[in-house]
Amino acid sequence: MHNTGITILVGTDVSVPQPSLGGLAHGASVHHELQLLIKAGLTENEALCAATSILAQTFGLEDRGQIMVGKKADIFLVKGNPLKNISDTLNIVAVWKDGDRQI
Repeated sequence: MHNTGITILVGTDVSVPQPSLGGLAHGASVHHELQLLIKAGLTENEALCAATSILAQTFGLEDRGQIMVGKKADIFLVKGNPLKNISDTLNIVAVWKDGDRQI
């Protein structure tokens, strides 16, 4: 689908841990979906954009999806480089919501 130009978005629909999905709960399953997108042939950059900027554009959320002045600052810092290894999104070091550090 991606090769034909269809927009791919990351989402989560797991609200209760599912043993068939390795026990992934709502939110945590996003990391698993990113890994599956890489296995399906997307690059790490394409997968991350499907979870951030492209997702925000698709739903008309122009105030988020990118790190830049004037955008909503909901971001997380990871140890590693998810552009080289998508599993590094699991190594969360810090989280900011609305520009305020949470952890």
